[in-house]
Amino acid sequence: MRVVYHPAVQRDVSAILRYYDGIASRLGDEFWMELMGCIERAALHPERSHPVDSGPGE
Repeated sequence: MRVVYHPAVQRDVSAILRYYDGIASRLGDEFWMELMGCIERAALHPERSHPVDSGPGE
């Protein structure tokens, strides 16, 4: 399955990583690994995730 990101995702994730790295050096890495695991699981089992309407004709 192809994973498509909302345009604001990169900005939001970057801000979260900066915030977590400011708390503890490994916290940002742990967040990133958890996020990537969630995305990977959603791609492998899309029926377990919330569908998103791509709009007319897509």
